[in-house]
Amino acid sequence: MKHLDPDTARTLLAKGHPGDFEVLDVRQEWEYSEMHVPGARLIPLPQLADKIRELDPDRPLIVYCRSGARSHSAAQYLEGHGFSDVSNLQGGIMAWQGETAEGAWQLGLDLLSSLGDLADVFSAAYNMEFCLADFYSRLADQSSQEAVRKLFHELAGFEDKHMNAIYALYRRSVEPALDRASFAARTMHSIGEGGVAPQWFLHDEQRILNSVSGGCELAMSIEAQALDFYSRCAQHAETGEQASVFFRLAKEEQSHLRMIGRFFDAAAKDGSAVAS
Repeated sequence: MKHLDPDTARTLLAKGHPGDFEVLDVRQEWEYSEMHVPGARLIPLPQLADKIRELDPDRPLIVYCRSGARSHSAAQYLEGHGFSDVSNLQGGIMAWQGETAEGAWQLGLDLLSSLGDLADVFSAAYNMEFCLADFYSRLADQSSQEAVRKLFHELAGFEDKHMNAIYALYRRSVEPALDRASFAARTMHSIGEGGVAPQWFLHDEQRILNSVSGGCELAMSIEAQALDFYSRCAQHAETGEQASVFFRLAKEEQSHLRMIGRFFDAAAKDGSAVAS
């Protein structure tokens, strides 16, 4: 068994593609709902023996719990049952310094039951980006801070570009493909980015509307939730083809998360991260 410190684990996950590693959370469901590593699969330790067949023994596996004790036991058990590459996250979620997601493992997954084919997957993803772009535009209109308004307009522009990317991927993957206007009109779901309505993230609306740091933290929370959502969709997708698309969408959200992090760092350096 290997022992990974949080910095090394975060670097491995950030540099790789979603799906390269299986991240396994062995805490209880209520603990997972409060906070978890984006994309983590939940199998509480008492259920591991019964659900071990859900895991690929040849896929690199990072196991974590609250502090590292339960995950150490889980890692030992998995190694004893033929898992060839198992790492225990030292310090558990308490030591994790990366982005986190929240909510039950089932959050938003009712979407999967309504997807008939790949076109439905792309339509749902496109609609999520449209809803988020509209949400950012409305936040820009509500803010009295010029720097914050600029941030939200830029974030809305990022989502527009993501919509372009989703449509391009749709055209490469689905035949015959609809033209852009017909595809955009094919709205099937009202679900927001990350499987929840955008308002779900407005924990401190005044700070969000009045500081660049608040806006960046909001955007990073949304992207982390979206990464988590698409990764969980891939885990539970009905077909390998759908799973592949969901992992591709998760990779896009992972890239967005890094980009917003760099923007946040730059804003902090030039002093614009707080309201004037």
